[in-house]
Amino acid sequence: MESVEIAIVGAGPVGLTLAGLLAQRGVTVAVLERRRERSPHSRAIGIHPPAQDVLRALGLGEALATEAVAIGGGQVFYGESRLGRLALPEAPMALPQARTETLLEAHLKILAPRALRLGAEVSELKQGIDCIQIFCKSGEALTAKLLVGCDGTNSTVRTLADIKRTGSTYPDRYLMGDFTDNTAFGSDAALFFSHEGIVESFPLPHCQRRWVARLRDSQTALTVDSLGALVFARTGQTIPLTTCSWLSPFGIEGFVAETFLKGRVALLGDAAHVVSPIGGQGMNLGILGADTLAQAWNGLPESLEHALATHHHVAKRVARRAAFNTHMGRPLPALSARRALITLALRLPRLSQKFGEVFTMRDLA
Repeated sequence: MESVEIAIVGAGPVGLTLAGLLAQRGVTVAVLERRRERSPHSRAIGIHPPAQDVLRALGLGEALATEAVAIGGGQVFYGESRLGRLALPEAPMALPQARTETLLEAHLKILAPRALRLGAEVSELKQGIDCIQIFCKSGEALTAKLLVGCDGTNSTVRTLADIKRTGSTYPDRYLMGDFTDNTAFGSDAALFFSHEGIVESFPLPHCQRRWVARLRDSQTALTVDSLGALVFARTGQTIPLTTCSWLSPFGIEGFVAETFLKGRVALLGDAAHVVSPIGGQGMNLGILGADTLAQAWNGLPESLEHALATHHHVAKRVARRAAFNTHMGRPLPALSARRALITLALRLPRLSQKFGEVFTMRDLA
């Protein structure tokens, strides 16, 4: 059997970040990815300042500065009426996940040319005293001191390691799509609260813009036209529908694994925690977890106990925050405590700064 120090299952942004950070430290790694081709879709787009710090330390600072859009603030509306602008102390960046993964993969090939194994689907694990054995359906097998599951919400690693998770599915449903940007928002995000639910809009590279709308509870139409109709009814904005490059509905879940470390198995990213995507904190939390593990690793799983227990507490905190974001996006009456809180946050500098730190996850760093 081939032997590496750490095997990583899943070549998404979290697994690739972890592999790069470890390789940078001289740790031998293998990244096992069941897919043979990467998804071309944009999916997660927000990279908050703490995650930017990690990617810069990995050597991707110049690429981020060149390719991502820095989001300078958020314009806030109730319907078509502008309530104000939330200035952000540090700018989040918007970059499609597919491009983020491409940059991470290219950098990993420089640091560890043979690390990434495509078409390697894990089917069996055997934990021993000194190592863990990993077997793939393709017949590939290897041993490692540690196996890290970064293989998503339906994690095979989590299942094989018999790690439970707790949480629930929310009733909220959303529809999002990427279009040519025909707005006057520039590099600002825009949040539209309404009595029917929130609409969000974020800039993307190459003069593109993402639109996200909460669906009505009874709505079944999930088309470009239905997204355009929701956006126009709640915001007065007309989306250039024929320019749609991606459209996707999504639901809201909130789950956290009971532990992020069991024997020689660790969990990171969506395998460890699934939080509401409203606010864009899930991928960022996974990247921070990768940095936590890489910094704590000293060759023994026991070296990770404190660090991953701390990260577990952070994940629970972010899950509560994401649940709050989801609640804020629900139908908002014109007169309500939520609207009063939003108005105060825009008008009071200290409260506005606090909201900005929470939104960009800087308070976790």
